[in-house]
Amino acid sequence: MGMMDAWEAPEPSPFFFTRLNARMRAEREAAPAGWLARLKGAFASSTRKPLAAMALTVMLLLGGGTYLSVSDLIAPPPPQPNEASVVHDLQTLENNAQVLDTLESMTSGSDSNAF
Repeated sequence: MGMMDAWEAPEPSPFFFTRLNARMRAEREAAPAGWLARLKGAFASSTRKPLAAMALTVMLLLGGGTYLSVSDLIAPPPPQPNEASVVHDLQTLENNAQVLDTLESMTSGSDSNAF
């Protein structure tokens, strides 16, 4: 801390403020840059690769979404049966009962063969 107390900031050069004021005045008097100049600045060499990657990503997303929507138009989903939901539920239960009966007959038959 003693070294910090002993340190003194260097004095700026005598022409620093003169050059700073001249540059500030020149910037104020310069014509404001149009939208084209700002656009060119956005595509500077340091930002080309990230912008190109972002544009490619957007194009791929738009292309994929377009493909999915067009493929839905070309091949519509199959029509749903017009059965009542109660009938469908009863048919499902009957099929399950048939499967369970088949499994029980298979296991009872294999138990007698195992001994």
